[in-house]
Amino acid sequence: MQFRKVLASRRMVRNYSDAPVADAFVQRIVDAGLQSPSAGFSQGVRCIVVTDPSTQAMIASEAGEAEYVDRGFEPWLSSAPVLIVLLVDPAAYEDRYAADDKTGSTATDPSTGAWVVPYWWIDAGASLMAMLLAATDEALAAGFLGAHACGDIANLLGAPKGVELVGVVSLGHGAPDGGGVEVPFQEQCGAGEHDRQRQDLQAQRVEERRDDEHPVIAGDLEVDLRVLGVVDGLAVREQ
Repeated sequence: MQFRKVLASRRMVRNYSDAPVADAFVQRIVDAGLQSPSAGFSQGVRCIVVTDPSTQAMIASEAGEAEYVDRGFEPWLSSAPVLIVLLVDPAAYEDRYAADDKTGSTATDPSTGAWVVPYWWIDAGASLMAMLLAATDEALAAGFLGAHACGDIANLLGAPKGVELVGVVSLGHGAPDGGGVEVPFQEQCGAGEHDRQRQDLQAQRVEERRDDEHPVIAGDLEVDLRVLGVVDGLAVREQ
């Protein structure tokens, strides 16, 4: 798919149909996030892929979905067939920049040792954008809920001590969520053109899948994602 089409088609989606998402698509999307730029090649981004409905329901509850629905919106996190919990490990950056080849680095203040820019947050943003674009490339829908609105889901999922929550990526086949189209795009393409282009894009991607060089992988999601550990149906990946 052309990169410009991916950029033009990406939007945040907060409601999903019950159609399943193939494991291979999830793998490619997570891989895209973990192949994003990493400061000093610190590789401090972490992902937990959640496909278990009961665990997803607990995450949605912790994130206050009931109040969200009370405001007139459709269920969000609980409606997505896949949740990708995005985290960062600041210790990975501390260790990397303490290495001999980083002596004299200006990433930290030499007088205080404080980070001039905490690069783990920048890397997390790059990882997030890569996953959102990869989802669009697969003709899937995705959304993102930031850590400020997620409650204590890091502890709920048993994330390692010191790892910090960035937020949750929701992934699936989009359903109407009441979201609007960006005004600049409407001005360029005219009313309704955005939806037509999205439909054309989805049809094109489905056709591409038939001859995709990466066929759907059979087997459990945990195996396909080459996880480092599995706890209660949670697939954990590191960058």
